Amino acid sequence: MSGAKKYSPNFFLSEMQCPCCETVKIHPGFIVLLEDLREEYNSPMAVTSGYRCEDHDRELKKGREGPYKRSVHCDGHAVDVRMVNAVQRYKLIKLAMKRNMRIGVYPSHVHLDNSGITPPVLWHGVY
Repeated sequence: MSGAKKYSPNFFLSEMQCPCCETVKIHPGFIVLLEDLREEYNSPMAVTSGYRCEDHDRELKKGREGPYKRSVHCDGHAVDVRMVNAVQRYKLIKLAMKRNMRIGVYPSHVHLDNSGITPPVLWHGVY
């Protein structure tokens, strides 16, 4: 991403923006937490989903069972990080747990948030 605009020392603006409207509303405390996590992780963390506007969030959830449940991505307290192997995934989860983050493990990514909605939890997703 040579020449791409930085949002913070280790993350690009494009990683944190909503892909449909380019709005970015990441909570300042959350980006500090991510930067701290990234420093200890000591490897790039490719964010595939940062902030989401509610329209984009609804679009992503079309076709899922049950009523629409607003994502904490809409509050700027969540990111999805691309994972390419189990060793990388394990290391990131271990460091996120140390920071009392909520963690969702999916085939292609790990969801991280500090929404405060519930105590730290770990779940497995399928999409």
